[in-house]
Amino acid sequence: ATDWCGVGALAAAVELGFDVPGQLSLVTLSDSYLARQTDPALTAIRHDALAMGHAAMELLGKQIQGVQVKQRKVVCLPTLMVRSSTAPPAIPDAPTDSAAKGKDRSGFRA
Repeated sequence: ATDWCGVGALAAAVELGFDVPGQLSLVTLSDSYLARQTDPALTAIRHDALAMGHAAMELLGKQIQGVQVKQRKVVCLPTLMVRSSTAPPAIPDAPTDSAAKGKDRSGFRA
């Protein structure tokens, strides 16, 4: 979700009584200034817009110059900006013999 959706989700979660990140972790997409201004600050996936724009302009410039440009895939890797709206994954308690009954190999109750 975009940062605006993340802000809405955070507000709704707090209104419903959820502890963020204690009970619910939130991650947004885009990492605008807004993501850093909430409490807790939103963890976000940052896309390098400058690198994407540079790659696009390089290809467009070649086309404008009349250079035959082959179709190609340009990969701009995102960066996870970890902030206080996410918690580490919960580690389940070690099952006891009685608790292990009725569970499949994945650890979920059958």
